[in-house]
Amino acid sequence: MKIAVTGSGGFLGSRFVDLYGKENNVIKLKSGQEVDLYTYQLNNYKSIERCLEDIDVLIHCAFDHTYKHNLIGLTNFIKAGEVQNIKRLVFLSTVSVYDPYFQGTLSEQSPYSKLRDPYTKEKILLESVIEGLKPSFEVVILQPTIVYGLGGNWTQYAFNVCRHASISLPKEGAGICNAVYVDDVVSAMYKSINTSLTDKVTKLLISGDSNITWGEFYSSHCTTQGVDIASCSDRDFHNNSMINFIFILWFTTPLGRLADLMIASIKKIRARKYKSIKDTRSVINILNAPKIESSISPVGITRLVHKSDFVVDIVKAEKLIGYKPNYTFKKGINRMFKDIERIKGE
Repeated sequence: MKIAVTGSGGFLGSRFVDLYGKENNVIKLKSGQEVDLYTYQLNNYKSIERCLEDIDVLIHCAFDHTYKHNLIGLTNFIKAGEVQNIKRLVFLSTVSVYDPYFQGTLSEQSPYSKLRDPYTKEKILLESVIEGLKPSFEVVILQPTIVYGLGGNWTQYAFNVCRHASISLPKEGAGICNAVYVDDVVSAMYKSINTSLTDKVTKLLISGDSNITWGEFYSSHCTTQGVDIASCSDRDFHNNSMINFIFILWFTTPLGRLADLMIASIKKIRARKYKSIKDTRSVINILNAPKIESSISPVGITRLVHKSDFVVDIVKAEKLIGYKPNYTFKKGINRMFKDIERIKGE
């Protein structure tokens, strides 16, 4: 069986290649302008069709954070997959598609978010495209929760948070963090390849088995004296009432379309603020950076996520693909810091 992976240089894609590439015929697809067998452009159908020749399973991890080519890219992959007769598509979505205000036990039948934040909108759109096109091959849509581990955005954010003297969180950090270690998500990706399924499109929530709070999530990422957890205002998106109101307009009204035009610029500003740890060696630079004697508080949709009051049900993933998390949160954090010590010694 030949498995192709988009986003093979990213967090989940690269980890999949690391763990399963040696024992399986895994092809790393890359995005770029080169004209070769395994290089594609999301908006170039011919390049994608060429990449999928003789491919049995496509794992689609790639995501365009400028929001320009995700839709056409996914459409092209589905069309090319049908032409090249692939057997299955594993598409990486997110728990963020669900209503962040939901309370109780979240499952694949829970209501979707009605907020208009760009990331959520994009992932919901892409899921709907898969369901609307009704491809001839089987599709597994994986919806991971808060994925942590070296190279991931949440761990990157947590390490930067821990540089501050304190962090102000909703509910004093008592919101539920449905954390899952990266290797468990990658395991679910692998289990999604061969398992027999009855539905053409199957959605599966993927989470860990440890119920922790956001305060515990950040404290576990701190390497020195820890970070003080304080309480912020109860506003959903920002401490400042005026800025919070702007976010409300953005995320809940058609006026948000104007703000969406600024997304590319916002992404560039955020990228400069937080150092990338895609190269896992650069995590050492973050950990060795000087402390910041001020408080930090999450903003926007990230802040709302910290108010979560639901626990994710993974029974469906366990039943259909045999998924069980191998890592408790403590075990995952310990593994991550062992990897950091190994990197320091290299």
